[in-house]
Amino acid sequence: MYLDKTILYSCCLMIKIADSDNHICNNELNIIKEILIDFFKISKKKSSKYIERAKEKTNNSVDYFKFSKYLESQFSYQDKLDLLKCIFEVGYSDGKLDSIEYHYIKIISNLFNIEHRDMIKSKIEMKKFF
Repeated sequence: MYLDKTILYSCCLMIKIADSDNHICNNELNIIKEILIDFFKISKKKSSKYIERAKEKTNNSVDYFKFSKYLESQFSYQDKLDLLKCIFEVGYSDGKLDSIEYHYIKIISNLFNIEHRDMIKSKIEMKKFF
């Protein structure tokens, strides 16, 4: 079972990527919701609440460091890699990965201490779905 803070901070990172172009589309929100339900095994209702809380928390914050470092200490390497793939999925959900989205994902990947080759593999793997 994951801690509330772990789920919230994971959601915050996905919201930050979705909002990096200053617009969160419904497709991005739906993908984030699906990821939360699948990755953390929570209900649809809870996933909606986490998304709302994450929007509030990230509204005035660009604290990738705080969110990422906390999650880095909570997850195994494989869990961090899986979450990174989910974050790439959010980035690709509108059809293309914008350069600003990729920039922030690289920051998150570095803060997660993910090896560069694994980050690139994740990017390529997720691009195949879009």
